Amino acid sequence: MATNTERRSAVTDVQGLLNKVPEVTIWFWVIKILCTTVGESFADWINMTLGVGLISTSLIFTVVLAGALGWQLGTRRYVPFVYWLTVVVLSVTGTLYTDILTDSQGVPLAVSSGVFAVILAVVFGIWYARERTLSIHSIVTRPRELFYWLAVLVTFALGTATGDWTLELTGWPPGVSVLLPLGLIAAIVLAWRLGAGAVLSFWLAYILTRPLGANLGDWLASPGSDGGLGLGTAVTSVVFLAAILATVLHLTRSRSDVIETHGRDRTARTANPARERIMLGYYAVVAAATAALLVWAHQQPHAAVASEEGDAPASASAPLTPEQATSSFPPAEVAKFRTITADTLAKLNSGDQAGATRRITDLEKAWDDDQATLQPRNQQAWTFLDGEIDRVLKALRASKPDKATETDALNVLLASLSATTTAQPSATAAAGATETPAPAGPAPKQAASSFPPAEVAKFRTITADTLAKLNSGDQAGATRRITDLEKAWDDDQATLQPKNQQAWTLLDGQIDRVLQALRAPKPDKATEVTALNTLLGSLG
Repeated sequence: MATNTERRSAVTDVQGLLNKVPEVTIWFWVIKILCTTVGESFADWINMTLGVGLISTSLIFTVVLAGALGWQLGTRRYVPFVYWLTVVVLSVTGTLYTDILTDSQGVPLAVSSGVFAVILAVVFGIWYARERTLSIHSIVTRPRELFYWLAVLVTFALGTATGDWTLELTGWPPGVSVLLPLGLIAAIVLAWRLGAGAVLSFWLAYILTRPLGANLGDWLASPGSDGGLGLGTAVTSVVFLAAILATVLHLTRSRSDVIETHGRDRTARTANPARERIMLGYYAVVAAATAALLVWAHQQPHAAVASEEGDAPASASAPLTPEQATSSFPPAEVAKFRTITADTLAKLNSGDQAGATRRITDLEKAWDDDQATLQPRNQQAWTFLDGEIDRVLKALRASKPDKATETDALNVLLASLSATTTAQPSATAAAGATETPAPAGPAPKQAASSFPPAEVAKFRTITADTLAKLNSGDQAGATRRITDLEKAWDDDQATLQPKNQQAWTLLDGQIDRVLQALRAPKPDKATEVTALNTLLGSLG
């Protein structure tokens, strides 16, 4: 039996730790969504815009997370600034861990979603087996606090994977994709009001705020052509970080989320096992309805809808060639892009990786600056070149750059930007630039002619099948079919590559672009169709 002194000491310990978590009020959910939006936009800004690279960014934030978590664990009471700083850093870090699996390791989102779900179940299982509760208001020991933060990290990673997987399945634009997690959270609030278990409801909503915040961030940051508001990742990050800071300052002054009643679970209420069992059935129905909605959305065509003037979307019947893409834009602008690309390739070939990476930033800036004037001229042509430029940027900014991949991406872009050189010999002079000539290499059809006709026909058949499935709205089928091309190409590498290294590299780069487009977390049909049509044109 514990003495009165021991009981008083235990209550004191409980009170001190209980004050380290906030009360679950409307402010809790507002700031949680703000944090998740920052996790999406801030990670993208540092990784892509600043060119730090995915792996390097992840390592940086892992170190920052260790510091923030150490600060939080070292406090004796709930301090809004420290607590929410830890949540923001966890949000960014969890997002990056998922992106590593998807972008660097090629793990399908369906697999990573399942893996993170299992990890979260294990964390909850061990936590409950040890402590007999999963309520965040019962965190009265250091082990419970550690379980809590581990669970929060996994929920961010899981929410990122499932949110991106949903977008991959549905092809919804950012503005529409916000509605699904928002609707599910509303359904959870209703269930909680009707008697569902408070702890289960809390963690379900907590997980769903991740895709809600991420989709909200995408909607704000994405360009108007992609259905977003066009604020960009930097502006979106700054706006939401400012909103978080303002909210934290309000909570610090008002103390409206500080738990004043100690020693009991504020989420606890009179248990009604029968009602909770009924609401479990309700959750099962909601889950089934959500799955049915996703299956239905996945089966719908994801192509862009034609405008009221009757403009047709990109399709297999209207393939876009590099000549068509570059001829849509002013020769002086095309020459400017070509000069920067050639300069970058020259630096890369001279062994100046850092210089090449700096120079390609000039291309990114020039392309973005001209978007407002170029994109309205020809959306399809702009998307075609934008995809090739994105591939170049990704190759040069990779955490471990591969020179072959970089060179291939730059050569493909140079070939596209040089497609009108013969027809427009004065382009460089009009730009007022001294251009470094593109390296000599085989034209696409010359590349295909270097290999046995039977093999080329095999690759062409698989590519055409993939395009047909894509145009019929079968994204999953197209993704599966393109895997056959990847396998066939890899199997034949040993015999094809020695025949003509340049030809093999050119086609290998185009196949990589197709694979990247179809396996993107958020596939864009125009980009996929363009990549497939380019490869089909090369294969004859």
